Amino acid sequence: MATANENRRVSNSLVLIREVTWFRVILALFSFVSFLTRRRQAKKKKKKKKKKRKRKERKAEMEMEKGLSGWQRRGRGEASRAERREGREKRLMGCYCYYIQDRRTGRRRR
Repeated sequence: MATANENRRVSNSLVLIREVTWFRVILALFSFVSFLTRRRQAKKKKKKKKKKRKRKERKAEMEMEKGLSGWQRRGRGEASRAERREGREKRLMGCYCYYIQDRRTGRRRR
């Protein structure tokens, strides 16, 4: 026959085991929820990127329809080096005057 003291020890360890199990269950739930939210955020991000790309494509199509030349497109950073040079030459001839940002130095030049 087990004494009262031993019984108490056994029940204490059972309580401990029960607490640990609950702790594990709660931890598992929490990690699962965070996993789901992370996945949802990733999906959102992907969707946003896709939207952005579509918008860019639409913009480019509109510009093509309008028939903008390279130096007019330069502000979007899509013009080639030759097109930028063409814009520079036009500026030097005095066709128009505005500032552009120098890519290397980050300073504004005319």
